[in-house]
Amino acid sequence: MDPGIDDALALLLALRSPELEVEAITTVAGNVEVEKTTRNALRLLEALALRSPPVAGGCSGPLIRPLLTAKHVHGEDGLGGVALPEPSLSPLPRHAVQVMAEVVGRGASVVCTGPLTNLALALLLHPRELRGAREVVVMGGAYGLSPFGHGNVTPVAEYNVYVDPEAAELVFGSGLPLLAVGLDVTMDPSAMLSRREYVKLKRAGTREAELAARLLRPLLERFDRVALHDPMAVAALLDPSLFRVGRYEVRVETRGELTRGQTVVDRRGFSLPGEEWRGHRIKICEEVDGEGFRQLFLERLMG
Repeated sequence: MDPGIDDALALLLALRSPELEVEAITTVAGNVEVEKTTRNALRLLEALALRSPPVAGGCSGPLIRPLLTAKHVHGEDGLGGVALPEPSLSPLPRHAVQVMAEVVGRGASVVCTGPLTNLALALLLHPRELRGAREVVVMGGAYGLSPFGHGNVTPVAEYNVYVDPEAAELVFGSGLPLLAVGLDVTMDPSAMLSRREYVKLKRAGTREAELAARLLRPLLERFDRVALHDPMAVAALLDPSLFRVGRYEVRVETRGELTRGQTVVDRRGFSLPGEEWRGHRIKICEEVDGEGFRQLFLERLMG
């Protein structure tokens, strides 16, 4: 993860879900620099008075490209300037890629809510351990499978994939049991959080709901409604029945001048003679029960 306001909300949802045991948090450069994303993960745990799960810092930039942050959305610190306590814990002395390999090698699921740099590097360095993944849920991509499946950083590219398209192409082609939760579902208006629900969170009385309300306030003041991109990736692991999912051949554009980071989906059902498409077949969320998702998010955080 690259906290990031919606990454923070995803972590709150995961920690409040009894079906999940969060074994580790790994951080990557994305919304802000990796030093800040790592500090933010630790600050969130401190705000919740938690001593675990452990946090491991990861890659400081994409595999081969300079980092493009999203500070214009998440603020200079990554959490919208929300005052949180300084962490009393330190990150693990091991790199996130090593920690990911150790945990996934024991059969864990992975939820990726930032650029896929750490996971791609783990596949290159620890392929045997990564094959032990139970499921890999990726928040990323815009697949054109719904009216909302267009880009948010360019007309065709979603931010997490755009930042490190080479990593995304490697992960999508890895053969891991991958489920993509892209803008096709996260930008569905029925799944967005409103000011009315913000008030409910603010009044709920749980530590997690109060923290979520504080994190949401800057975005609600700017946009009136908030898309819960990263929490939806956690929800896909918690309750798959909320989604309609299809399998498609996908490639990630890494060389296009106007199309960098585009997740190109082949829906033709045929190939031309001599064509070298070789798409990667993955599961993609096409539709979401927006009301059911919002209810799940609110119920977990409000207790």
